Amino acid sequence: MKNILSKKSKYGLREIASAAHVSVATASRVLNGNSHVDPALQKAVLDSAAKLGVDLTQQNRTKALAFLLSNRTMMHTFHYRVLLGAESYCSARGWDMVFLSFNYLPQVPWKELHLPNVVHHRDTVRAVILAGQTLRISWSC
Repeated sequence: MKNILSKKSKYGLREIASAAHVSVATASRVLNGNSHVDPALQKAVLDSAAKLGVDLTQQNRTKALAFLLSNRTMMHTFHYRVLLGAESYCSARGWDMVFLSFNYLPQVPWKELHLPNVVHHRDTVRAVILAGQTLRISWSC
């Protein structure tokens, strides 16, 4: 776990887990934002952290933004300038940008699209921007 607890806290992960009556691994998953933990256990861990006075707002989490450019074989000058400006803005504020290609067939329903695995990990990427080419469909009667 990456220094998720404030360094000024006198309590750590083991103390929070013990107070919540859960394993250290479960407490770690909850504090790292893993959604695959029973809601009752999540509440117990977060309540225990609060009772111990652990400030979870001071988390040392990765600050990364993923930019997914979809269905483009080359980048338009406009996209290039937007990306450079966004990267400069983020960099000045301590954020990293990850640029990824995301290609899929136009006939695939949106519900069946599967984003790259890296954007599903909250400890790696905290925000995602999806941009790309839209499919234009003409209808004739």
